[in-house]
Amino acid sequence: MKKAICLFMAVLLMAFLFGCGENSNEDKEMEIAYQAAEKLARMKNYDEAIIAFEELGEYKDAAKRAKNLRNLKNLTDKNAQSEYTLLEFTFPDFAGRPLSEASSYLMGFNHTITEEYSNNVDKDVIIRTIPAAGATVTKTSGITIYVSRGKEPKTETPQQQTPPKQQETPPQETIPPQSIAPSKPQIQLPSTPYQITTTSPNTGITVSIATITKIEIVDEESYRPDIYVTFRNDYVLSNSTTIRIYFRCYDKDNNFIYEKSIFANLEKGESAKQSFGVYNSDNIYKIVVDDVKSSAYLS
Repeated sequence: MKKAICLFMAVLLMAFLFGCGENSNEDKEMEIAYQAAEKLARMKNYDEAIIAFEELGEYKDAAKRAKNLRNLKNLTDKNAQSEYTLLEFTFPDFAGRPLSEASSYLMGFNHTITEEYSNNVDKDVIIRTIPAAGATVTKTSGITIYVSRGKEPKTETPQQQTPPKQQETPPQETIPPQSIAPSKPQIQLPSTPYQITTTSPNTGITVSIATITKIEIVDEESYRPDIYVTFRNDYVLSNSTTIRIYFRCYDKDNNFIYEKSIFANLEKGESAKQSFGVYNSDNIYKIVVDDVKSSAYLS
C-alpha cells in the first residue's frame, strides 16, 4: 500500500513539472511577440503595431497599448491633413484662358465660379480672378473665378400697332422742328496721360508699369458705348510683359456698379489699343483707374 501511494505521488509530480514547462514556453513566446509589437510602435508602423498588440489579448497591457496607438495614429493623420491645408501656392494667371484649363488646378481649393456677360471675352473663357495672378493662396483661401457668358443678348422692343386711319383734316402750316443730333453718354473719364506705378519687390523703388495715353468713348450702338483705351508698356523689369489695367465704374451718386479690365502682351515701349463696353441701362457716370489691382507680370 505504501509503495502504491509513492508511485501515485511521483506521477502527480511529473505531470506538474510538465505543465509548468509548457506554461513557461508559452509565456516566453508571448513576451517575444510583445517586444516585437513594441518595436513596430517605435518605428511608427502604427497599423501593424495595433494588430500585433490586439492579437496578444490580455497579455500585460497589450489591449491598452493598442488603444493608445490607435488614438496616436488618428491624431497624426489629422495633423498631417491640417499642415497640407496651410501650404502656400502662387496663384497662376487664368485670365483669357478657358475654364476647363483651370478646373483641374482648382480642385481642392475653396473657390466659387461667377458668370457674367462680356462683349470682349468669349463664352466659357475666364475674364478675371480674385485674387489676381501671382498672389499667395492656400487651400482654404477664398478664390473667385469670373467666367464670360458671352455677349449680352439684345432686348427686342415690341412693335407698335398702327392706329386706325382717322378722317383727313385740312393741312395746317407747321414750323419744322430743328434736328437734334443724339449726344453720347455723359461719362467722366480719367484724365490722360495717366501713369500707373508700383513698388518693385526687389529694390523697393517705385517703377512705372504703364502709361494711359488716350481714353475715348465711341458710341457705336445706342444701348452700349465702348470705352477705347490706348496704353504703353513702361515696365523696366522685363522686355515682354503682360499689362493688365482695371477700371471701376460708378453711378451719379458715386455708388460702385462693376469692374472692367483690359490687358495686352507688349514689348517694352510698345503701345496697344483695347476696349470694354458699358451699358446705358447701368447709368454709368464716372470711370476711374484702379491703381492697386492694375499690374504687370512676365508673360
